[in-house]
Amino acid sequence: MEKHEGEAKDENKEKLKKKLSPEEALARIQMEKIEEERLNQVFHVISSKSKKPSKKKKKKDEKDEEDDEDKMITPADLILLMNDMMKKINQRIEETKNECRPGEKQWKQGATGGGKDFDSKEDVFKKNQVQTPIKYKLSKSDAELMVWEVDDDADGKVSKEEFIKMYKRCKDDKNGLEPRKLFNLAYFLMFKPEYTGFVTEEDTLELLFVRYSRAHLDDEINAIFGDERSPIGNDDFVEREISFPEYIKKVNERAMKERKERKEAKKKRDDELMQ
Repeated sequence: MEKHEGEAKDENKEKLKKKLSPEEALARIQMEKIEEERLNQVFHVISSKSKKPSKKKKKKDEKDEEDDEDKMITPADLILLMNDMMKKINQRIEETKNECRPGEKQWKQGATGGGKDFDSKEDVFKKNQVQTPIKYKLSKSDAELMVWEVDDDADGKVSKEEFIKMYKRCKDDKNGLEPRKLFNLAYFLMFKPEYTGFVTEEDTLELLFVRYSRAHLDDEINAIFGDERSPIGNDDFVEREISFPEYIKKVNERAMKERKERKEAKKKRDDELMQ
């Protein structure tokens, strides 16, 4: 059977990687400009969480990123970031619930003959996408594990160099073997570095496009947000968005599914060889 051009290229890449040292192979992994920019922004955001602002005045043309080479991500940074993000998520949910109060009034008016806009109170809240507060806490041991998984020099911290290497390894990982706890957090934040705890479909488009190309863009978007849209009218749709805890749940479910598929494919190949 003739091999597909893309498969042949991937096979040649794998053969070349086997001849290179791990460091050489890592150096060959390219990042697009937007990936580099967003990754630098995310490192700065995380590594600054537990650090006190410098009193030293900066020049007008001096960027925060210039100081990041000396910064480190610690477990404390990750815990503070997660606590801050969850606070923003639940504040947003509470605000959304308050905005939906008029909808409940609409339902009551309709139910008493003032023009039935909804069949039930549940329809009002479903229409407005009300959520209950999300409980999600990063424990000290989980934060330490996130750091340990990518801490090449075992100093209990993640340097900018280690952070970039982590991203490259996971980006190039076709078999799901690389630890991804910190990568999953970083990638979510890369969609929207001014972190709010939520990302919309529009937030993800540019980064997903440069990483997966137009051919796979829709598949990647649907893997994050689901296949269905939520209608709010005859021709209108609510813009899809997802919170960090929901995103992590979907990422983990997808990883388990892909791991199972790879295992089944390997078993099938082994069985064919035995025949």
